[in-house]
Amino acid sequence: MLNLSDYGHELLGRGYSTVADQQIGIVIIVLSAMQLIFGAFTMYVLAHMSMFHNPFGLFCGIRTGSEMVSSFVHMCYSGPVTILQANNYSLTIPIVMGYVSYFFMSFPCALHIQLSLNRCVAVYFPIAYNTIFSNRNCKYMLVFLAVLVLFLSSLFYVVPCNTMGYSPSLHGYIILGCPDGSPRSIPMGTILNYFCQYALCIVAMTVDAITFVKIFAINRKWDMRENTANALNSRNVRFFAQNAFLNLPMLMHIVFLTISDYSMAESMEVHRILNFLLGRLADFINAQIQDMSPYIGIFVGATGYFLSGMSCSLHVLLSLNRLTALYFVFHYKRIFSARNCRCIIYALIVAVFLLVVPYYVVPCNVLGFSVAHFGYIVVGCPDGTQPMFNVGTVSTYICWAAFCAGTIIVDTLTLIRIIKVKRMASNEVNRNFQRNVRFFAQSSFQNFPMLIDIALLTFGNNEISENKAVFRVLSFILTRFTDLINSTTLILFNPEARRYIITMTVGRNLVSFTESSTGVHMDTVTRNIRHIHNAS
Repeated sequence: MLNLSDYGHELLGRGYSTVADQQIGIVIIVLSAMQLIFGAFTMYVLAHMSMFHNPFGLFCGIRTGSEMVSSFVHMCYSGPVTILQANNYSLTIPIVMGYVSYFFMSFPCALHIQLSLNRCVAVYFPIAYNTIFSNRNCKYMLVFLAVLVLFLSSLFYVVPCNTMGYSPSLHGYIILGCPDGSPRSIPMGTILNYFCQYALCIVAMTVDAITFVKIFAINRKWDMRENTANALNSRNVRFFAQNAFLNLPMLMHIVFLTISDYSMAESMEVHRILNFLLGRLADFINAQIQDMSPYIGIFVGATGYFLSGMSCSLHVLLSLNRLTALYFVFHYKRIFSARNCRCIIYALIVAVFLLVVPYYVVPCNVLGFSVAHFGYIVVGCPDGTQPMFNVGTVSTYICWAAFCAGTIIVDTLTLIRIIKVKRMASNEVNRNFQRNVRFFAQSSFQNFPMLIDIALLTFGNNEISENKAVFRVLSFILTRFTDLINSTTLILFNPEARRYIITMTVGRNLVSFTESSTGVHMDTVTRNIRHIHNAS
C-alpha cells in the first residue's frame, strides 16, 4: 500500500474510488472515444477530397492526428485510472503519460495560429498564397512547431521542482513541488500557461479579427457590385450577429451567477469570481480594504446590480428589435418609434428597480459587493439564522428564465428568418471566396473553446489546492471537449465534406447491392459519382 508521505503520491490513485471519480472517468473515456471516431471521419475526408489537398488541409490533418493520439492516451490511461484509483504502479507511468498527452495537447494548440495565418494569407494575399505556403515551407513550419512544443514540454522535467503529470485523484494535470517541501524558484506551469494564453490565443484571435475585416470588405464590395437590394438584409444580419455575440457572455454570466447563488462559502469562490469578471468585462481590482464602511459595499452592490440588470434586460430588447426588423418590416418604425422606445426604456428601468428593491426590503437579504469574497454576496441575518425567503435565488432564476431563455428563443427565430431571406435574395456567389469564408469560420470557431480552456488552465495554474479544483477539472474535461469539436468542425462547416461522406456511403452500398443482384460491375458508375461530387 502507498505511503501518502512518499513524494509524488498525488500522481497515483487514492486506493479507493468514489462516485465522482467514476463519473469523471466515464466522461473522459466517452469524449475521447467520440473524438477518435469523428477524427477518423475527418482524416478520411482530408485524404480523399481534393479540395483539402492544400496547406489548410495539411494543418488540419496534423492537428487532428495529434489530438487523436492525445485522446487515445486519455481513453486508455487517464479515464481508467480515474475510475479505478489504483496506486500500486510506478510513478514513472503517470509522468510519461503526462508528458505524451501534454505534448499532443499543446501541438494542436500551436497549429491554431497556423490555421488562422493560413486563412489570413489566403484572403489578403491570394496570389502569393501558394508561394508562402508551399509544401517545403509547410514542412519547415510543422517541424519548427514540433521542436518548439517538444522543448517547452521538456522544461517541466528539466527545471527542478516542476515535474508534471496526470493525477487521477485530483482529476487533472498537476505539478509536483520540491521533495523537501521548499517553494519552487521557477514556476514553469505558470510561465507556459501565460505564454500559451497570450502568445497563442490572443495572436490567433487577433489574426481572425483581421481576416474577418477583409472578408467583410470583400463581401460588401461584391454586394454593391451585384445587387444593392440586399443592403437592408445585410445590415439586419450584422446587427443580429452583433447582438447574438453579446448574448454569449451574458449567458455565461447568468450561469455562474445561478451556480454561486450569492453564497459566501469557499466552495463557491471560483463561481463568484467568474461571475463578477464576466459581468464587469473589465479589470478586476483585487484590493483587500479592511477599514471601509459596509454601507459603501452596499451602495456599490446596489448600483452595480441595477446597471447589470439593465444591461441584461436590454439584451432581450435588442433581440426583439432584430426580430421585428425581419418579421414585421412595414411595422418596424411604428413599433419602435422614438416615443415607444422611450416608454420601453422607462418601463425597463422601473422593472429592474423593483427587482433590486426587495434585497433591501425583505429581511436578511441585503445585497452588496464583498472585496473579501470577490463578488456580490447576500448578507444573512444578524443572529446567524437562515433567511425565510431568499431574494437572490428567486431573482436569479427569473433572470435566467425570462432573459436568457427568452433571448435564445428570439435569436433562434431571427436566425431562421435570416436564412430564409438569404436564400430568397441570394445571387451567384464566388465559390472560392465562400470556401475561404467557411474555412475562416471553422478555424475561428475552434479558437473559442481553446481560449476558454487556456483561461481555465491559467486560473488553475496546475495547483493541488482545493480552491483550484474546479479550474483543474474543468480545464482537463474542456480539453477533451475541444478535441471533439476540432474533429467535427471540418465536417460541420463544409457541405462538400458532408456530401462526400454521404455519396461514398450510399454509392458503395448501391454498388454492392447492384453487383450482387445483377452481376454488373459498377466501377464506371462509381467513378462518375466521384467526378460529379468533385466538380460540385
